[in-house]
Amino acid sequence: MALMAVELGLGASFVRSSTEKAAKCVLDIPDNYRLDIIVGFGYKSPNRPSPMKGSLPLVHHNRYGVRLVE
Repeated sequence: MALMAVELGLGASFVRSSTEKAAKCVLDIPDNYRLDIIVGFGYKSPNRPSPMKGSLPLVHHNRYGVRLVE
């Protein structure tokens, strides 16, 4: 999938959740399925993002721009 994404001009990102139960709840995956890895696909940004400043990471809730912690 990742190789085909590159061929289509997309980027791929592999994520392993350390809290499988929470990820399954958020993604509405039934209990009888095992969640090994999540693969996200999207268009690559033409510009690299600037490094974050400060000691706490910026966390968004469900979409970019909606901060989880104010």
